[in-house]
Amino acid sequence: MWTSHHAVPARLAGHGIRGLEPWPTDTGDWRRLAVRFPASIAAHSTFQTLYFDGDGLLRHHDYNVEIAGSTPGAHFVSDYVEVSGIRFPTRRRIFARQPDGSFSPEPLVVLIDLSNLRLG
Repeated sequence: MWTSHHAVPARLAGHGIRGLEPWPTDTGDWRRLAVRFPASIAAHSTFQTLYFDGDGLLRHHDYNVEIAGSTPGAHFVSDYVEVSGIRFPTRRRIFARQPDGSFSPEPLVVLIDLSNLRLG
């Protein structure tokens, strides 16, 4: 869902947020937040885990797609560009997430590449 990723910082205010242990990556530890979204906010699922890099950019997002039988997804965003002073990820990849939190690059469930971003 478009709005669940692009408005993440504003949507987190005042909701159930809990810090988790950092997640080690090849580029350094990512900070993790467990978030509980209220029913009044349209989101993939009520409970989600967000991963932020050292620059505070969203890099990874774990959730269960509740409208699709709570299918677990591992959603990665990258290739940020700046448009009118706001940074947007232009590359999105979603993979099936395993019960232990791992994922495999195959099958690739969703592939989104954005270009020519402009704010009107």
